[in-house]
Amino acid sequence: MRKLVAKIAVVCAVLVQAVACSNGPKPITIDGGVPSYWNEGDSVVLIQFYTHEGNKVLASTHVINGKVNFTTTDVTETSLMAVESTNGRGYYEFVASPGDNIVVKWSEREYSVEGSSMNDEYNEQVVKPMDEARKKSSALYMANREMLSKLNGPDADAFKKSAEYKEYLKKSQEVNAECADDLEKVVFANADKIWAPLLLKRNTYLKPSEEMYAAFSDEVKNSTYGKAVRADLDKMLTGKRVPQFTGKDVDGKLYSVEELMQGNNYLLIDFWASWCGPCRKAIPELKEFAVKYADKGLKIVSISTDKDRDAWIKAMEQEQMPWLQLHDEGRVVAPLFNVRGIPSIHLVRCSDGVVLFENLYGDAVGLGLEKELGE
Repeated sequence: MRKLVAKIAVVCAVLVQAVACSNGPKPITIDGGVPSYWNEGDSVVLIQFYTHEGNKVLASTHVINGKVNFTTTDVTETSLMAVESTNGRGYYEFVASPGDNIVVKWSEREYSVEGSSMNDEYNEQVVKPMDEARKKSSALYMANREMLSKLNGPDADAFKKSAEYKEYLKKSQEVNAECADDLEKVVFANADKIWAPLLLKRNTYLKPSEEMYAAFSDEVKNSTYGKAVRADLDKMLTGKRVPQFTGKDVDGKLYSVEELMQGNNYLLIDFWASWCGPCRKAIPELKEFAVKYADKGLKIVSISTDKDRDAWIKAMEQEQMPWLQLHDEGRVVAPLFNVRGIPSIHLVRCSDGVVLFENLYGDAVGLGLEKELGE
């Protein structure tokens, strides 16, 4: 009798373990071919893209016999993934869901994905709309390519001030707005699917809005990409009050953002560094903005992210910028403005401290100023 009870106990334990295993995360397997330009032995990683924690590395391996193999149980929902060479040889992407057995086949420089239950739908709802948007903007560029070649000529500065170039920029803005409208329709049409937040993460034309997020189903809001869009919205500053910060000038005098806004209509905050070529190339145009919008009450402050204080001081002496210069010592101010790259320029309305635009650079700065302050 005791032996029978023991056997029953063992059987029950096995059944419980089997049920537990069946209820656990289903693995995703990847049997991946690799491009011909990847080398045998190259280090390769498996990545889950655009989580609310950023791009997440799930596993690593090496190219063996022209292939890579991964198995992961760390992904619990349909996700955009990629196999990436850590040697700077690029990556290839696909959509996978728990339980998928992905097979990637390469031919020359193109690849096909088999075994993904959602990859075709992803291509239709995310990749195709983005490709159509890129084609529109590319068509405008190609139609004006000869004219735009002047940007690389000896008279580039004069050309950038010409009516011809300004007209091109306005057309470019119109095309980009049209692309954003097209993508917004796709987002709302897919508000009950992860393609909506994933499209918002992937494209460069359309930014997320509270209206779009509100349209998401509860399931989408709670998905990895829904949470990522929520995180992006929480970080966005446009329409919100400027973050509180202080910065020191070269003499160590401390300035608060309230002091910077006092007595002015608009505050232009320019994040830059001595080593940043595009930052220093943009300084002559900032000087023009300072003169052009002086009667509109525009004040400029440049905030250096230099680690090397001496390099910052030397660059200031060389550039002779006639406005206040602050040093973001310890780089504590830039993160408040979500600065991921420089130059990064922000405009604040001083009457209420509301951010009017954020993280602009290049031609977008002049266009943004014209929109808010007039031509």
